[in-house]
Amino acid sequence: MLDYKYKSYRVIGNNFTYIEMVDGKEQHKSIPLMINGKLNPKTEEIVNEINRINSIIKDMSRKAKAALTPKIEPTKKEEPKKVSNEKKPYQELYENLKNPLDNSVVIEKLIENYATSINNLGGFYGRLSESFSGDKKYKNRFFPSSKDNFYATLFNKWKASIIELKKTGRLNPEAESLYQKLSKIPDVKTYEEVRKIVYSDEEIEDYYWDNYYSGWVHTKSHRIDNTAKEKVSNIEHRLYVSPEGVVVHDFALCFINKCIERNIPYYFKFDEACARDDALVIYSDTKHLMDYIDILNEIKKEHPKLVELCKTPPILTGRINDFVGYGSEPTPDEKGNPRSFNEVRSTLLENAFDITVFNWARNNQSTRINYKNRVVTISDWLCHEITNRVYEIHENRFKDYRQKNQLDNYFNYYGLREEDFNTPIFKNRIYKEVKNNFDAFINGQKVDIRITTRNGKSINISSNNFKNTLKDRSKIIFKNVPELKTELRKNIDIEAKKVGIDVNKFCIDDHARKLLEHADQTYHTDRIKTELEKVRAELLGTDYQSPIETGTYII
Repeated sequence: MLDYKYKSYRVIGNNFTYIEMVDGKEQHKSIPLMINGKLNPKTEEIVNEINRINSIIKDMSRKAKAALTPKIEPTKKEEPKKVSNEKKPYQELYENLKNPLDNSVVIEKLIENYATSINNLGGFYGRLSESFSGDKKYKNRFFPSSKDNFYATLFNKWKASIIELKKTGRLNPEAESLYQKLSKIPDVKTYEEVRKIVYSDEEIEDYYWDNYYSGWVHTKSHRIDNTAKEKVSNIEHRLYVSPEGVVVHDFALCFINKCIERNIPYYFKFDEACARDDALVIYSDTKHLMDYIDILNEIKKEHPKLVELCKTPPILTGRINDFVGYGSEPTPDEKGNPRSFNEVRSTLLENAFDITVFNWARNNQSTRINYKNRVVTISDWLCHEITNRVYEIHENRFKDYRQKNQLDNYFNYYGLREEDFNTPIFKNRIYKEVKNNFDAFINGQKVDIRITTRNGKSINISSNNFKNTLKDRSKIIFKNVPELKTELRKNIDIEAKKVGIDVNKFCIDDHARKLLEHADQTYHTDRIKTELEKVRAELLGTDYQSPIETGTYII
C-alpha cells in the first residue's frame, strides 16, 4: 500500500486546513496560508506532497485505462477498417428480450383472463398476476429453517451495522438508546427470536429494516446495512422471478449474498405466500441492471435446485431466460403517484379487448349463426345471453336467501317470489327490455333499465350487464372468429402508443428503451472506473480521498 502523510486540504481566506495521518489515524489541523505576505513553507510542503500522490494516481489511472482498452488488430488489407469489439450488453438485452405478445400461449391466456375477470375479486389486473400460478405446488408453504435463517441473518447484519456506526463515531445521537439495547442482544438464530425482540420494543421496531406492508416483504440493503454508502434510489427497471414458497427465503438470501460480494446495493420485495406469478420483484437502476442479471444467472448455475422451483415469470414480462422476466418501471401518473408495471398494462389491455369485442359485435349484428339448433343473428344471440346473465344473477341470489331462510327479506328487497323463477314470464320480461335497449348499447349510449316487480320494488339492468356479457362470451367469440386476434393486436398497439409503451417489446416503456440505448455509452467507462477503484484501494487504502475527488479548492 502506498504510504502518504497528508490527505485532502481546503483553503478559505488565509485559513489552510488539512488532514494529517498520524499512526494510521486522521488528525484535522489548521495553519495560516500566508505569513508576512509570503506562502507558508509548511503549506507549500503539504500541497507538494498531496500533488505527488495525485501524480502517482493519475499515472496509475493512465496505465490501467490503457490496459483495459480493447486493442484493435489491423487486418491484412492495405486500408484496415476500424472495427469496434466492445460489447454492448444493454443493446443485446433489448434485442434479446422476447415480446410477450408474440407468444400465442400468452395471447390465449390473455383472452382467458379477460373472459373470466368479471367474477374475479381483483378483476383483469388480478387475473394477470395469477396466469401461471396454477403450476405452483407449494403455495403458502415454506421450510421453517429457511425462514429462520433469512430473518436471523438479516437481523444480525442490521444489528452489527448499528454497532459499527457507534464504533466509527457516525451514529445519530438520537439512536444512542437503540445502540445501548442492541449491543446487549446476542446474535439470534430464529425468526421467533427476531419477532420477540423487534415487536416488543417500539424503538427497535421503528428502526428495524423489515418494511412489511400490503403482504410484501420489502428488503433494502441500506436499511439492513446502515453503514452502506450507496442505495437503490432511482428505480428504472424491474426483474421478476416466480419462486415456490419452499425456496423463496433461500433464493432471497442467496441474491443478497451475491450483491454483498459485488459490493452493490439491492432492493427487492417478495410475497412469502408465493401464490402469484410476481412473487419476487427486484428493483434496479440502469447502472446495476446487468449486475443483477449476471447474479441471477450465477444463481441458476450454482444453485440449480433453487431455479428448478422457480416457475414461469409474469405473463407480460419480457423473457430474459426461462425463469427471469423483465419489465420497465412506469413513469408516475399525473399527480406524481407511482404506478405498477401490471397496472399500466392491464388497463390498456382491457381497453383494447373492450374495443375489439364491442366493435365486432356492432359490425356483425346481422350476421347469422346457429344457436340452440336455431339460426339467429348475432344481436339476437347476445340479447339471449344478456337475459340469461341477468336472470341467473337474481336466481342465484334468490337461492342464497332461501338457503338462509330469508325469503321475506328477498321479497322486500326485490319484490320477487319463487314462482317468478318457475315460469318464463319473468325471464321474458327481461329479454323484452334487453332487446329494446340493445341498439342503444351497441351504439355507445348508456343503458339503465328498470323493471317493476311487486310492492313498488324493481330490478335494474345497466350497461355493465351488457358489457360484462360481451366480456364473458369473448372466449367463444375469439374461438369462432380467429382473425379477431389480429384486430386485437392492432388495438393493443394503438393503446400502448398512447401511454408510451414500446409496441415491439410490450414489456418496456419508450423512456426505458432510451435509457438502455444510452447505457452502453457509459458501460465501459464505468467498468474502467470500477477497476481503477480496486487498484487505488490496494495502493492507498479505501479511506484515501484526493483533493481532486473531494472537490477541494483554494479561494
